[in-house]
Amino acid sequence: MNQGSIDNATGGESSNSPKQQFPCEYALLKKGVDGSFVAQRLIDMLKARRKRWNTATKSRESFEDYEVQLAALEQIAKLLGLHPTQKELEGRHKPHETILRVEFAEPLAPKT
Repeated sequence: MNQGSIDNATGGESSNSPKQQFPCEYALLKKGVDGSFVAQRLIDMLKARRKRWNTATKSRESFEDYEVQLAALEQIAKLLGLHPTQKELEGRHKPHETILRVEFAEPLAPKT
């Protein structure tokens, strides 16, 4: 969508209007995609299941989809601030340089 169509759709409102500043976010909110919607979808993803072939019963059965569940859990942890950011990880676990001085002595001759 170009700027001209945004101006036409919003009636040429001022540039301080939330419709013009964030057209995609405004459209999502207008359609009902807000924080509670996203939270509900993440909760649904925590219960994700997948149909797979069960060789024991020779039929398709519903099993837990651990990949989707893990992805949802990671997103929830990020939203709640439980998952450290990359900058936090780099600051917390900086590699340290250790210098070891090793001296080799002549091996002792075996006593006879």
